[in-house]
Amino acid sequence: MSPTISLEAVLLTSVIDAKEGRDVTTTDLPIAYLNADMDDEVIIMMEVCLAELMAQTVPELYRKHLAVGKNNKPMLYMKIQKALYGCLKSTLLFYNKLVGDLKELGFEVNPYDQCIANLMIRGKQMTICWHVENLKISHIDSREVTKMLDILQKKYGKMKTTRGKVHNYIGMTLNFRKRGKVRIGMVKYTKEIIETFPEKIEGSVNTPAAEHLFVINEDGIKLSEEKAQAFHTSTAKLLFLCKRARQDIQPGVAFLTTQFAQARHNSKCKQTKHCKVVGGWVVCYPPKHERSYRNDHVSGRGLSVQHLYKTKAEHKELHRDRTDCCQ
Repeated sequence: MSPTISLEAVLLTSVIDAKEGRDVTTTDLPIAYLNADMDDEVIIMMEVCLAELMAQTVPELYRKHLAVGKNNKPMLYMKIQKALYGCLKSTLLFYNKLVGDLKELGFEVNPYDQCIANLMIRGKQMTICWHVENLKISHIDSREVTKMLDILQKKYGKMKTTRGKVHNYIGMTLNFRKRGKVRIGMVKYTKEIIETFPEKIEGSVNTPAAEHLFVINEDGIKLSEEKAQAFHTSTAKLLFLCKRARQDIQPGVAFLTTQFAQARHNSKCKQTKHCKVVGGWVVCYPPKHERSYRNDHVSGRGLSVQHLYKTKAEHKELHRDRTDCCQ
C-alpha cells in the first residue's frame, strides 16, 4: 500500500508556512493513477455493455477480440497498461512515479514522513506535501511556486489549482489571512454533523465535561439497533472532526468510541452534548460566526499550537475540566 501524509505533518507544515510567510498553493493532479504504468501483467474482463462500448470506440482494434460468454453475453479480455483505479497497486505505483519525478527535480523526501519533499531554491525552502494526488506547495517566493506548477502541469496535464490565502485541503479549510497564523476550519462539515444528527440540536454548551462523562451506567437502557447505528455514525463523524478542527473534544469522543458494542441511552446524551459544543452556534447564529469551529495554529518562538475558544471564561473552564487532558 502507498504511504499517505500524516495529519500532524499537514498541520506542522502549515504552521511553518504561516511563520515564514510563504505563498501557499494547493492543486490536484488530473487522472492521477493513469499517469503511472502498470509494472506487471493484470488482465481485466469487460462484459455486456462495457465490452460492446469498448468495441465501438475502435472497431478495427477491439471488435475481432470480442468473445461470447454464457447466455450469449459479449466479453472482452484486456491487459492493463496503466495503473487503473480499483487495483491494489495503483496507489503505490502513482506514489513511486510522483516521488521519482520530484527527485529528478532535486527534491529530498523527508525521512520522518514519506509524503513530504523539500528543495532549497535561492536559499529558501520549497515544501511539497501530498495526499495521493492532492498537493500543497509552499515557498516564500510566489514566482517559484508558479514555476513549479508549470513543471508539474507539463508532466501531468492541466491541474485544478487554488492560489491565495484560503485553501480546502483534505477535508479542512486552511486560512492564512492573518499574518503568522493559520486557521483550521471545518464549518461545512460541522454543519453537516448537526443537520444529519437524529435529534434536533438546540442551544450550545461550552464544554461536554461533567462528573459522569467517563462513567458507564451498566443499568442504562440499551439503544435500539437503528439508534445504535446512528450513534456509531455520529461518533465516527465527531472523531474525524476532533482530530482536526476541534481537538478540545478529543477525550470525550475517545470515550464515546468505546461504547459502540453496548450503546446506552446515557452515552447518547453525552454524544448530544458534544454536538451542542461543536455546533450550537450554527443554530443560534448566522454561518459567518465560525469561531466555534476552528483552531488557530500559531507560530511563535519554535512551533506551538494554541486553541482559541469563544471566551476567556470558557478557556479557564476547560483547563479545570478533564476534557483539557489532550492539551
